[in-house]
Amino acid sequence: MENNSQDKKDTIKYLIDGIYTKKEAKQALEILRDKENDEIINEQMSKAWDKTQNLSESNTFEYKSDLDRAEKLLKSMNKPRRDRKLLKYCIIAASVAIIIGIGIIGSKYLGTISSSTLHYTQISTSYGETKEITLPDGTITVLNACSHLSFPEKFSDKERKVKLEGEAYFQVVKKESQPFVINTEKFEVKVLGTVFNIKAYSGDEIQSINVESGKVQVDMPDAMSRLSASEQIEINTKTDNYAKEKIDYRNVAVWRIGNLRFSKTPIEDVAKQLERVYNCIIIFEDGQTFNNLISGEHDNEGLKEVLESIRQTSGIKWKVDEKTNEIILYK
Repeated sequence: MENNSQDKKDTIKYLIDGIYTKKEAKQALEILRDKENDEIINEQMSKAWDKTQNLSESNTFEYKSDLDRAEKLLKSMNKPRRDRKLLKYCIIAASVAIIIGIGIIGSKYLGTISSSTLHYTQISTSYGETKEITLPDGTITVLNACSHLSFPEKFSDKERKVKLEGEAYFQVVKKESQPFVINTEKFEVKVLGTVFNIKAYSGDEIQSINVESGKVQVDMPDAMSRLSASEQIEINTKTDNYAKEKIDYRNVAVWRIGNLRFSKTPIEDVAKQLERVYNCIIIFEDGQTFNNLISGEHDNEGLKEVLESIRQTSGIKWKVDEKTNEIILYK
């Protein structure tokens, strides 16, 4: 009994603070609808309430749409008394409503507008190039090398939506009635006003969102998560696994000052990043397996210095093909 009770506590706490999948949200609903769990629910909701005390009443972006969807779902349940009580919990701690509203119903967008009515601007960067852009709302975006950003000449009244392929650092102007939405191939990020970095190169194994200040919401096909300052989530595009962890906010987007930083980064992703930064071609020796994870920081170093550092820490050697001028990695 004691273990079962702890499992229920962990489930509710995880769904409030972590990454929410549809399966887990359904499990949470079963727990919430069982009257035997009232004591556990009250305990966790009390803790969630404490977390909301510093939030302003005007911070409706994070909760209103989720509460609306949760209320509709609750009205469809078969236990009226339990529904009213659960809705009260949702109002006290909107985290549960987020699970119900997003995890179960999975609304993809906060608002829609016909793309035919908007005229889009596309900004791109080439190898070794970064570019700073001021968007129509005053948001500042810095594009990393080999990245593409698409945005309308004028944002709709409901939301500010852009599309990103590659990597970009955002300083979003706060507009509570007009959420800022970044759409990528694998996920969507929603914010009001915050500073963060998105790495979403389509060919990379690892994609990530790193928050410097403020909060962001990350919607993935079968999960969602909310990140605060000094937090990141990494998405493995091969396995579809997600990992959320604490980070040093000072390490967010160090590429803007010419630095490189790898943290257990697959060697193939490292090679692609070096190609983008140094405008080179890197290939791997045929017949060899490369599953190394690379970590290290490089402050405005040249390509040869970075390759030599990788050799010293991983044992992966490098050479230059004089005919093709390609860099070959080998063991």
